[in-house]
Amino acid sequence: MPSNSAMRILRLQPLPISVLPFHPALQHKNSADHPSTRSFARTLLNQAAELSSEVPTWEKAGVTNSLETGSVDTAIYQHTITPPGEAEKEHWVARISRHENKPVASAASYAEFRRGIKDESNKHELEYIPPMESYNELVRYEGLEGDLADLGAVAEIKEVDIRVYENIYKMAPSLPRFAIPVLIVTALTSDSSFLVVTVPVTDTSVLLKSRIPELAGPDGILTYFTAVTKVRVIEEGQVEWMLATAVEGTLGMSREQQAEMMKEEVARDVGRFVDWVAGKREGEGKDWEGDAIVVG
Repeated sequence: MPSNSAMRILRLQPLPISVLPFHPALQHKNSADHPSTRSFARTLLNQAAELSSEVPTWEKAGVTNSLETGSVDTAIYQHTITPPGEAEKEHWVARISRHENKPVASAASYAEFRRGIKDESNKHELEYIPPMESYNELVRYEGLEGDLADLGAVAEIKEVDIRVYENIYKMAPSLPRFAIPVLIVTALTSDSSFLVVTVPVTDTSVLLKSRIPELAGPDGILTYFTAVTKVRVIEEGQVEWMLATAVEGTLGMSREQQAEMMKEEVARDVGRFVDWVAGKREGEGKDWEGDAIVVG
């Protein structure tokens, strides 16, 4: 579990807007009352790196083939965290899949993972995650150039991007829309690895630039989730893709029941992403990979 030496900001309990780095769009008044973007990013990325390193030690919950064509074995894990000072446990679900590091059918190169998951991650999820219906970008932090690394769990941190979104999901025609305010941090942790960290924030509908009432509608339900994605090149010419997530209970279901449902959903996302990459590769050709570097 992530270290408690700093405030635990990688969590399912939503972060109050007041503890986020200063930004006028969040209706903050005084920058001195907020953490710097650099220290906030360092803390969150270090906590995410620690958690991601522990996933292989979690309880194994099965192995599934995530592709309709081809074969990618996806290992599923589960774990319960009892946050200090909180009454309710977090029920985490994780998956680890390994892919041939090549831009070929039923696979994806590291460059394609980086382009599709790290770069504009929210925009791209809208294209390959069917329940995601729309989003509103509330905040984009500037001034994060340079290496943010310290002596924590991440030896190198660069190309950091921090944004706050309002994401809207429609899980089924008969269900109301879900509004999920999140802060997303992405960063390279080496030339062949990166992290994407999603943490929930409290209700943003009170902000002037909020679009939750418009996008979610009068019956929209506010809910929360947190997630850590780690992608890295490993030996034998493969890319390892790890995702760990915890979801708030909604519509009468507990957090534990939601976690059970998420086991199948996170496995499906592997095939969805690989299929989406194949479509981008076919449709955009050389323009798809751009300047991203294939490693391994």
